[in-house]
Amino acid sequence: MRWTHRFRTWALALPLALSTTALAATLPVAMNNFQFAPPNPSINVGDTVTWTVQQGVHDTVSGANGVPNGLWNSGSQFGRLMSPGESFSLTFNSPGNFPYFCTPHWPIGMVASIQVNAANAPPAVSILSPANGATFSPPASITFQVSASDSDGTITQVQFLLNGTPVGAAAAPPFNITINDLGPGSYVFSAVATDNAGATGSASISISVVGAQPVITAGPQSQTVNAGADVIFTVQASGGAPLSYQWLFGPTPMAGANGPSLLLQNVTVDDSGVYTVQVSNGFGSASASATLTVTNPPAETPPAITLHPQSQTVSPGSNVTFAVAAIGSLPLNWQWFLNEAPIPNATNALLTLTNVTAADGGTYFAIVTNPFGSAATAVAILNVSVPPDCEYTLSKNSASFDAAGGADSVTITTSAGCAWTVGNTNAWIVILSGSGGSGPGTVNFLVLSNSTSVARSGILLVAGQSVTVTQAGARFIANNDFNLDGETDFLWQNGNGQLRLWLMESGPAGLTRVATLFLRNGRPAGRGWEVVATHDFNRDNNEDILWQHTSGPLMIWIMSATNFVRSERLLGAPSAGRVWRVAGVADFNQDGEADLLLRHKNGYVVVWFMRGTRFLGRTLLLNGEPVPPLWRIAGVVDMNNDRQTDVVWQRPDSAIVVWFMNGLLPTRGPRLAHLPRMNARIVGLNDLNQDSHIDFLWRDASGQLSTWLMIETNRVGSIAIHNAEPLSTAWRFVAPKK
Repeated sequence: MRWTHRFRTWALALPLALSTTALAATLPVAMNNFQFAPPNPSINVGDTVTWTVQQGVHDTVSGANGVPNGLWNSGSQFGRLMSPGESFSLTFNSPGNFPYFCTPHWPIGMVASIQVNAANAPPAVSILSPANGATFSPPASITFQVSASDSDGTITQVQFLLNGTPVGAAAAPPFNITINDLGPGSYVFSAVATDNAGATGSASISISVVGAQPVITAGPQSQTVNAGADVIFTVQASGGAPLSYQWLFGPTPMAGANGPSLLLQNVTVDDSGVYTVQVSNGFGSASASATLTVTNPPAETPPAITLHPQSQTVSPGSNVTFAVAAIGSLPLNWQWFLNEAPIPNATNALLTLTNVTAADGGTYFAIVTNPFGSAATAVAILNVSVPPDCEYTLSKNSASFDAAGGADSVTITTSAGCAWTVGNTNAWIVILSGSGGSGPGTVNFLVLSNSTSVARSGILLVAGQSVTVTQAGARFIANNDFNLDGETDFLWQNGNGQLRLWLMESGPAGLTRVATLFLRNGRPAGRGWEVVATHDFNRDNNEDILWQHTSGPLMIWIMSATNFVRSERLLGAPSAGRVWRVAGVADFNQDGEADLLLRHKNGYVVVWFMRGTRFLGRTLLLNGEPVPPLWRIAGVVDMNNDRQTDVVWQRPDSAIVVWFMNGLLPTRGPRLAHLPRMNARIVGLNDLNQDSHIDFLWRDASGQLSTWLMIETNRVGSIAIHNAEPLSTAWRFVAPKK
């Protein structure tokens, strides 16, 4: 009785411990006049129910017809029936219908149920491009590319926001938006997706639009000119746009002088002085000055150049001004030359070229004459820089990997000066070469290993083009695969010791028996011998068969695929006698060797430590405390994928409890809740649908097989078994149980 009390505590404690998520809503249930009110409410996953006694004494116990199922019992909190004013609360974290009752009053109708509805999963949203933290130059035009999906519905809208302000929306893919003319500043771009049930999911990135303060790259040149001449001062500056200009004469700003050039016509001596230009933007300012000297030269003075033209590099479509100045007796006559040839009608001190092309590039100079002589300026070079046509070619648009992952690269072919970026929102893909570059380059990336059996794919955005990366799931390693075809086979035994093997094949429609073999050509092992486990005991990648006689001895059939090779006894093993039966094979002490789990007829549980077929030692579990014989071991498997062997127990009424093991120490395992009652026994444990989770095989009293697909201790569905032979109950299902 002491062990039974502990076992019940385990079955109750874990579901309550799991119900500690944040409260979504709380439903009060009154216990009054031998009724629960409301009697059959509907709540959502994550909601809490609080029962409060208003009159009489009652409890709330999960189960039906007065039979507890172990999910909850208010008596675990109070140790008695609840009195008026006392409350008991429970949070429901799994969907389903949960009946319950009041222990002393269920025969007179004090029963009820809780319907828990599955929560709607919110949409998954990711921003594919640009990358978080990207920077742009003003005025920026940025295209945001968004991915949105919904696992249990459809996306009805994706709304786009910039610094919290809506800027657009899309009702169908592609979920993209372009925002133009962004000035300097920091921005948060957000995408909020809404599904057909009204749930929302969002993603955000931060970007910056930044620019440099002005830098004067070519300042105005000081000039000496004749009175009556025209004068132009020019400045060239770089920096974040927009740039603002203000010219000053001395300390005084000049009205209307707000461009990169300042034209003074028919100057006089009074126009002599210092001219300053101030260039500014949102990030700072810069200034430069030049001096103008207006003079009246002596009579009969030949020309002398006082300002030479300056070389320039511009883009196609720009406007260009070359300015020169000279002094000397009037009249001064000018002629401009391009590549040594006179330019028609270019007979002023200022030469203005509009909307230049590559053909305008070359060497420019001017010659000034008067009746007393001539002078030539220095040569200036005009370079019309044609930007590259930025087309990008990738060495590949897809890459495939096996489950182990690995490294790969994409080569970008483009012209020098063409910038590109790399966008990646996949946690399992790591970019090794930075988030962008300029000109020809290579993007190196690493794909991490995939420990699941599910294949996956992701997109890298390289220079605005998609590179699809796919990765296979981990190869499914079948247990009990006798014919080495990667599929789990079903092994049966009759009372004479004959072995019948169903060769199975898995597919979208379920499991299918494709053939039947009789091992050892149907020769029986003999009466009294029973298959108790299968395992590769000699590590030759073939499944072997462990037998135990009803009198206790153990024997292994060493197999080569489906062919019997020889029999071997266990070396150094103590006698199991008639009271110990092997219940499973697994590595309990994490030494890489398969150990044996044995159960005594009185409930004791012992582990035999093995090395291949040699016995090394043994230890009793639970400090030698017995487990009531009505509980049987259905199998030893890793139920929660923690790489520890767990023990699955079943009672005749189909109740199931799992011991989650930590080495040889069982931790509190739950009695599986929310499961339909089965008039059947668990006969097999194995990953039936290749999702890396252990599933249950059941067999009812008529011999029919059925399945439960599990995720840890949660039943999630079933799959069909096709072309099954109708076998009488004289045939016992013996493997797989791992």
